[in-house]
Amino acid sequence: MESAQLVWIKARALLLPTPLVDIDPQGESDRKARIEEKLGPFPGTEAPNDAFFERCHHDAYLAQVGSAEIPTIQGVLGLANPFSAELQPVPKGHHEAVIQQVDNWLKDLTPFDTGDPACWYRRLWSKLMALDPVGKTGLQIPNSALIPDHGVLSQRTLKAALAGARAGGGDAVLLMMHLGPVQGFIRAARRTHDSWMGSYLVGYLTWRAVVKLAESAGPDALIYPFLQDTPLAWQFLGKKVERDELLHVAIPNRFLAVVSGESAAAIVKTAAEAAQTTWEGFAQTVRGELKLTPAEAAGWDEQIRNHLEIDAVTVPWPSDSSKLNEWISRLSNGRTTPIDAPYQTLYDTASRWLSAQRGEASPAFSPPPQQAETLPDIRPKCGQCGQRAQMGPIEAEPRRQLRKSRVFWQTLSKEVQQRGGGGIGVNNDDDRLALDLPDGEGLCAVCLTKRFVARWCFGAKAKDIAPEFPFVWNKKAVDRPYLRFPSVESIATAPYRKWVANLGDQNVSRALKDWVNHLQDLHQKKELLNYDPPGNLLPGLGNLGVDEFNILSYDGSWWNEDAYEPKRCFRDYFARPAPEGDGDPDDQKRLKELETYLPKAFRAFRRVQDTARESAPDAELKPTPYYAVLVMDVDGMGMWLRGDHPEQPTVGELSDLGKRWLPSDSRRPNCPARHTEISRRIAKLAATEIPAIVHRHLGRAVYCGGDDLVAFLPIHTVFACADSVRDHLRGAEYLGFRVAVSAGITIAHSRMPLGEALKAAHDAEQRAKGQGGNRLGISVQVRSGDPLSGVWPWTVAHQPREDPPRETEPARLNLPQEMEKLRRWTTPQGDPVLDGPVITRLAEEAPILGTAKLLPAFQHRLAALTARRVRDKERLEPPISLGGELAYFQAWMDETMAGSSHKDEMAKNQTAAHLSQSTLQLLLILRFLRREAGSVAADTFLGSTGSDPNFKEGTP
Repeated sequence: MESAQLVWIKARALLLPTPLVDIDPQGESDRKARIEEKLGPFPGTEAPNDAFFERCHHDAYLAQVGSAEIPTIQGVLGLANPFSAELQPVPKGHHEAVIQQVDNWLKDLTPFDTGDPACWYRRLWSKLMALDPVGKTGLQIPNSALIPDHGVLSQRTLKAALAGARAGGGDAVLLMMHLGPVQGFIRAARRTHDSWMGSYLVGYLTWRAVVKLAESAGPDALIYPFLQDTPLAWQFLGKKVERDELLHVAIPNRFLAVVSGESAAAIVKTAAEAAQTTWEGFAQTVRGELKLTPAEAAGWDEQIRNHLEIDAVTVPWPSDSSKLNEWISRLSNGRTTPIDAPYQTLYDTASRWLSAQRGEASPAFSPPPQQAETLPDIRPKCGQCGQRAQMGPIEAEPRRQLRKSRVFWQTLSKEVQQRGGGGIGVNNDDDRLALDLPDGEGLCAVCLTKRFVARWCFGAKAKDIAPEFPFVWNKKAVDRPYLRFPSVESIATAPYRKWVANLGDQNVSRALKDWVNHLQDLHQKKELLNYDPPGNLLPGLGNLGVDEFNILSYDGSWWNEDAYEPKRCFRDYFARPAPEGDGDPDDQKRLKELETYLPKAFRAFRRVQDTARESAPDAELKPTPYYAVLVMDVDGMGMWLRGDHPEQPTVGELSDLGKRWLPSDSRRPNCPARHTEISRRIAKLAATEIPAIVHRHLGRAVYCGGDDLVAFLPIHTVFACADSVRDHLRGAEYLGFRVAVSAGITIAHSRMPLGEALKAAHDAEQRAKGQGGNRLGISVQVRSGDPLSGVWPWTVAHQPREDPPRETEPARLNLPQEMEKLRRWTTPQGDPVLDGPVITRLAEEAPILGTAKLLPAFQHRLAALTARRVRDKERLEPPISLGGELAYFQAWMDETMAGSSHKDEMAKNQTAAHLSQSTLQLLLILRFLRREAGSVAADTFLGSTGSDPNFKEGTP
């Protein structure tokens, strides 16, 4: 079938009956006539009859609701949250606003375009999905008042997809496709840029596959992801996209669609080849820019070709009722559900088949057999992933191989660094970056591509390889910051930098100006660093970009004293060790210049610190080399998607009306609209909401999928950020209160290998999930000494012991909020509780107090040690109330012991010992945070240029 005919059929299925048919039936005939006029006659010999469209409508309704025999109830507005069954309130006047906006949209509807029907349809679909009369609520017209967890537009979209798939006389199939790897791409990183770009690459390559499917079958074919709320798809849909919205590729690496059975194999092949071809094109561009010879790039093609994991399965969706029932019965082994739910069985089957296929070669792409090497490959393993061989020449003898590899990487590193250099005013095509290829770092083809893809592909002048991106690497001050990721030092020091830059004191301003002048000379002079400042890369500090007169444009490492050590500075900015003895004369000369100039810059920095302390003497704040990695994930998301989560709403919870026709205690079965609605909510979280929260807390997200997150943040704000993200996820307009979230937070030193910090954060999150989920795992990797760690619930019920039992719901204590209070905890005399010998003494006594019978003694001892001592009469005032600063710990201990099912004394003692040790661990963590981050409240640093009226960009 020709494209124009297929599009006409899909458009008619999408638009008729109109979305207003149930809330304004009187005006339906006029709207139908208007739509038929805009569509015009069928651009072929014979249009499908009304029975075809009615069948598609019936099957779409059946798949969404579970029964097509239920009468429609007219005039109802308001949608329920598919996770929590919370009914979203309908704003006053919404009914009239809906009718008015749909009517206005129909008046402006563009006539059917036979010249470019696919583009016309994409814009039509996008504008229909964007209808939102009062903002953030959508049309709020349920497809069925009996199960009102999805809108009428979801049903029309599925109807259009089924009509397009069946237009040629065949049947539809459910297509599920997966692209990876994800975690391996993110965790195999030695730089924050590597981690971010690994995540970015997986998302972008998935998009290249998704867009090919959408070009063939239309945007309505995608059940998830929901393209309307995906910024990378906005150009494809004819919408405007802002530059900031391209910082994150909010696309899941698994997607689901309804396509024609006859064209499914071709669609899978085209989509898989699009992802693979784009990936190989990136790799070849990087290889060409590095100017590697065939001998130096031995094995390059094999490593690149075999890296992506692409899998796809299709499950038939017959249009004939008897064939569908027979097929469903075979797939479910004869099992039935209280509500007829064909889609749930089809989806479960696709998920099982895809899981079974994972790890095998994709049906769409089978790599050719590897050619035997002339010599066995004994090159060292990649210094980043540790899995594949480094690039470089291959030798037969091991010791000669090591020498040859070392010389190759030293030479290549120096060549890369010599590509350019100089200040912003220098007209060079490239720029020397220490993070690109330090001396001695040997990488495989995959990790080399990941390292350079932003510079030579996403930032290329020619946009034939990544057309969605407007950035050009050579535009240093404007575009390049969008292709970079901040260093861990910049993230760690962000709160202190923002605080100093916004003090507004004249003495601080003069000191900052002097220091900026020193840093400017240090960067621009050829005999010194000869290096561009990276610019501000944290949206929470202001607009991204480079302003050499703005202190926030310089890397955060300059806010730590050890950055001014000449040999370290040389290593950081020239990607090789400082010269020793008879080293390179040019390097020796440069080192001497640094030894002369760096002390001047350091003295200017100290003056900034001194004047800042004088300006705000009560602020206990200083720059720290420690930063945080935050990993968050919704618990049981797979079960939510499958529809078998224990908290899945029942039919009766979703609607009182549904109880009249459907078993009220039946779990709401899966349906395409439910998946689309979940995808819509998650896409919005991933694209805008969660990144905005991370930015406001002065961090940057490495990966944000909506239901999961990996981000780098300062230690000052990471707990407040985790708390805010969790609250946002569980909000009624997103995933609802029934959803549980687990998180892992690792606090690491900037000199700790990044891969280890990422692994520690993931491990902390897994420990939180392993203890039942809905918890926060914390790990502190101190520079010297044993790590601190533990897992705690987000909230516990708080009911002070002295209060009588209450019938009302007890207050909830939130761990991140209580930690914020405890970090600034002082005695009545104003002395910091967490300083001094208090925690040390408690640690010594904890082993003998941590039993079930002595648990109250542990609590009392904790209170006694932190109470005010009255020295003159040598007595101790009564212990402070555990219902005050220590309320969370008391409530947690009481709740855990009361809920313990252990009958034997040994088990109870083990539980009590765990509670006392965990409490002690958290107090030690709090003492560490106080020492490194000070006692300034986290909300001091929140806000951005767009939300904080007191924030002034740059130097005051």
